[in-house]
Amino acid sequence: MKDTWIFTALLAFALPAGAGNIEVASFDAAPLYGVGSNCEFGRQTDKTLLASDWVDKFWMKVDGKIIQFTSHRTDADIERQLAAKRWHETLKAGDLTLDIKLSETGRGEDTVGYKGMIELKRAGTSTRIPVTGDCAA
Repeated sequence: MKDTWIFTALLAFALPAGAGNIEVASFDAAPLYGVGSNCEFGRQTDKTLLASDWVDKFWMKVDGKIIQFTSHRTDADIERQLAAKRWHETLKAGDLTLDIKLSETGRGEDTVGYKGMIELKRAGTSTRIPVTGDCAA
């Protein structure tokens, strides 16, 4: 009986830990934002891990599915961040939280380059990914 109790307790702790892993994969983002302004970020320039319409929609491929996050930044928030050359934002979708922490690396007429870190969290598990990318109008 004592061995059964120990096994049950160990199993209860092991299952949530295994189920909490977050798998992030690259994807083709072009069909999501269509024509117009967009942002794409990844570890490599040809591997998109985070995409956005540069307004309020963000997408990631998590655990094999495309997940959409929605931003609630105001125009004033966006202007402040552009002036500070930083982009810090926290987004939620279901049980996932996405923290975006980027610094501007350069600016063109219709583009802004960024580098930094994105962190995806779920139920005590997190995945931090260094990214680079840009936004274009």
